[in-house]
Amino acid sequence: PGAGDSDNPYDAIPSALAANFNTVYIRKTHRGFESAEAQTPLTATALAAARHIKGFKKTRHGLQKRVNLGGDARTAQRYFAELLRAALTLQGVDVGAAVSWVEPSEGSAMKGGAETTNSHSPIYLHKNSRTLSEMVKPMMKYSTNFVANQLALNLSADLLGAPASEAKVLLAYRQRLSELFGWQNFHIEDGAGLSRKNQLSPQQLIEVLEQFEPWRHLLPEIEPGVYAKSGTLIGVSTLAGYIKTESDWLPFALMLNEKVPYHYRNKLAHELSQYYLTY
Repeated sequence: PGAGDSDNPYDAIPSALAANFNTVYIRKTHRGFESAEAQTPLTATALAAARHIKGFKKTRHGLQKRVNLGGDARTAQRYFAELLRAALTLQGVDVGAAVSWVEPSEGSAMKGGAETTNSHSPIYLHKNSRTLSEMVKPMMKYSTNFVANQLALNLSADLLGAPASEAKVLLAYRQRLSELFGWQNFHIEDGAGLSRKNQLSPQQLIEVLEQFEPWRHLLPEIEPGVYAKSGTLIGVSTLAGYIKTESDWLPFALMLNEKVPYHYRNKLAHELSQYYLTY
């Protein structure tokens, strides 16, 4: 919910199988298109996306732009398969070029090329090498909507059972936030705050910040002594976090439902911090 149809990276859709946040980073040269990341090969799917890119940005490395792979999850899955094939080929594994989608038969699983009867048991289970804190800190710094939505979907599956879904995200937030805070009037239907149907009050954000204080170090320092996370939609500008004083961390929340200059909220937070530092 709330994702647009632009090619911007922040509009990348979440998916169970993904690589590079479901985005591609392309460089345009006089020779044509190439990957703007040395570690990432230019696959057929990436090249197809490159041909539709408009408005390449001029950088010191040339004309470059990162775009999302679109709203079709199959495209993201194909891109993952292409990157996996390239990585395996580099290791000397012979992999065919075709990508196909196959449903496992009921009560069976593919393992080592042979069908077994272990009822969809996974061939490989990957454990994230990063802790949740290590995932959240850069998500906060770079406003990575993709990671926020992936975390929300995982949370909904943990609480309500797999597979995850948009409906379960909404229900998980409703249940847990009502239990934790006793809220009645609120609505959250995505993990990144992209949907205009989301409804929270500044007071509710303060209550969240009071509980989040042990993890306040995960927020970026946006102004001297101000640690906060921003939120932006057209006509909406928000900022919530903490002001660090000599003896305390004071929570604050700003919500501006009108068009204002981009850094206006930072200016207000800075003035607020100066007030408390001199109070």
